[in-house]
Amino acid sequence: MLYRQFIYYTLLLTGGIFISFLSAHHASYAQDRTQSAQEISLGIYSALRQGGRPEGIAVQLSRAIVFFRQSCSRLNEYQVYHEQPNMIVLKVSCIAAPPYGVSVAANGYLAVYGGNGILAPLDPRDGRIYAFRPDGTLEPEASIELRRYLQRGVEKAKMGDPNNLFYLMVAFSLLAVIVLVAVYMWVRNWRRMSYSAAYNNLIPSEVKDALLAESVKLAPRLYQHGDDFYIARGRRGKRRLFKTRLGAEFYKRFSLKFGEIIYMDTHHSEALQSAPEAEEDSGYTPGDSFSA
Repeated sequence: MLYRQFIYYTLLLTGGIFISFLSAHHASYAQDRTQSAQEISLGIYSALRQGGRPEGIAVQLSRAIVFFRQSCSRLNEYQVYHEQPNMIVLKVSCIAAPPYGVSVAANGYLAVYGGNGILAPLDPRDGRIYAFRPDGTLEPEASIELRRYLQRGVEKAKMGDPNNLFYLMVAFSLLAVIVLVAVYMWVRNWRRMSYSAAYNNLIPSEVKDALLAESVKLAPRLYQHGDDFYIARGRRGKRRLFKTRLGAEFYKRFSLKFGEIIYMDTHHSEALQSAPEAEEDSGYTPGDSFSA
C-alpha cells in the first residue's frame, strides 16, 4: 500500500514539475514572439513615417508575413492603403499568393491578414504601388504604369469589352514608340561616335578656346556664340558645339549628343588665327576654360 502511494505521489510531483516547466517555456516563447512582433511593427512604421527606402520596407513586410506563418516566397508589390495618425494599413502582394493586409501602429501593434483571396488586388487609385524586380531593386513607376495598362487591356479583351481593341492598340503603340526612340538614340550616338573616331574630332581645342572667348555665358557650362550656335561642357568636362540650345542642354545634363557640330567650315577659320588675341582682349579668364 505504501509502495503504491509512493509511486502515485512521485508521478504526481513529476507531472507538476513538467507542466510548470512547459508553462514557463510557453510564457517565455510568447513573450519573445510579442517582442519580435513589436520590433517588426515599429521598424515598418518608423521607415514609412521617415521616408525610408522602399527596398528596406519590402524586406520588413516580407518578414512580418512570414512571422505569422504565411507564405511569401518573394514580395513583388506593396501599397500604403490607409493611413491614420497612429496606424498605417498596407496591401502587400507576394509571388504566387493572393494579396495580404498588414497593419502597423506606433505602439508596436502588428496584424497580418488575407492571403486567401478576401482582399482585392492592389489598385493604383488607392495610392502609389511600389513594385520590385526579382533581384529586389525598385522598379521605375513608368514601367509599372505601362505594365498595368497592358494588363487592363488584356483583361478587357477577355471580358469582351467593345473598347478592348482601342486599349490594346494604344498600349502597344506606346510600347513601340518607346522602343523606336531608344533605338534611334542608340543609332545616332553610335554613328556620331564612329564619325568622330574616324575624323578624330575635326575641331581643334585652340578653335574651341577662341570660340568660347567670343561667346556669351548663358548658364553654368553653357555658352552662345554670335554666329548662333552653342557651346556646352558635359559631365566629363568635354566641350562640344551644337546647332540648338536644346542639344546643348541635353549634352550638358545627360551627355547625349543631338545636333552636334563636329567640324567647322571656312567661315570660322579666322577663330584659329585670332585665338591668342581673343584670350587677351576679351576678358576671358582661365577659370572659364575646360578640357577639350
